[in-house]
Amino acid sequence: VLLIVAEPLKAAGIKGAGVYGIAMFTGVGAIPVAVGATLFKKDTSEAEFKATQEAVFAAALRIAGKNGRVISQDRQKGLIRAKISGADISIDISGMPSGGSRVTVSARKYFIPKPELASGLLYEIKREIE
Repeated sequence: VLLIVAEPLKAAGIKGAGVYGIAMFTGVGAIPVAVGATLFKKDTSEAEFKATQEAVFAAALRIAGKNGRVISQDRQKGLIRAKISGADISIDISGMPSGGSRVTVSARKYFIPKPELASGLLYEIKREIE
């Protein structure tokens, strides 16, 4: 219920209401505001590449395997799940009409967003492709 209520607030740009309303919606003391703000923090990093979806997928798979353990991969959907530095990593690669690719990397460790890890992995993928 918390996610259903908080997501539209974030999308509407009412970040303050989303963060401070967490305590109100869940009951006083159920989730401290600081914890709620941390859990809803952005955990992704995105970039677009001129390379094909297949080339980007192969590079991302190599990087994920080099830095940690690949848990699952779906070449057709462009999804890679991995465990790197104790964090749960999700790499989503989608093709674009121009022939390029869009990559979204998300990282969370114990439900805490790790955007710096996501950005680092995206940087490594970029270096591998270029």
